[in-house]
Amino acid sequence: MDQLVAKILEQGRLPMEQISQLTGETSRALGKRRRFLIALVLVAAREQDFPFISSYLQLGRDWDA
Repeated sequence: MDQLVAKILEQGRLPMEQISQLTGETSRALGKRRRFLIALVLVAAREQDFPFISSYLQLGRDWDA
């Protein structure tokens, strides 16, 4: 999962096929939520920059769990 997050942060794009396979959602459904997903990944990856948003969303770094 960390590799996927690193790829998103590096390229600034969502790898829709990989996320679709991980979640079971269709690419079309993910495409409709693209902006939300990118924002969520940014907040989760940079919790120290967004402490209030991160705590409100109850995000943790247990992606590998």
